[in-house]
Amino acid sequence: MKTKKELSKLVETTNTQKNDKVTIKKIADRQTSVKDKNFIYKFQLDETKLTDKEAKKKRNKLRRNLTLIVNQIILDNVKKQNLDNVKNFINFYKENYILNDFTLKSLTNSNEQSKVEDFNKILELTKIYLSKNKK
Repeated sequence: MKTKKELSKLVETTNTQKNDKVTIKKIADRQTSVKDKNFIYKFQLDETKLTDKEAKKKRNKLRRNLTLIVNQIILDNVKKQNLDNVKNFINFYKENYILNDFTLKSLTNSNEQSKVEDFNKILELTKIYLSKNKK
């Protein structure tokens, strides 16, 4: 038998006047983390449900591909600005990500400083490319 303290951790009670009943809401029914509803990849919205293992594999593959594209663009722009490969990044981004507003938040949830710097650099180059090719 659970103690009152243990039960109070599991359920939250609210008294309502409906038929003098106590409404019990389970805390476990609520979403407990932001990650539960934070989708950034288009495949996460598909009707076909992937197993956790398959979804993890797909996310890792997309991250690897993104890293390869980002690294190639950064290498091309070390000495001289070369925006040829930015089009590949834009196509990859629009094809695989839900939000296409070219912000860091739409691209990654990572707090790793080196990744954030690389992604910021790519987003800057992308904005330059888009502004030059808008005309």
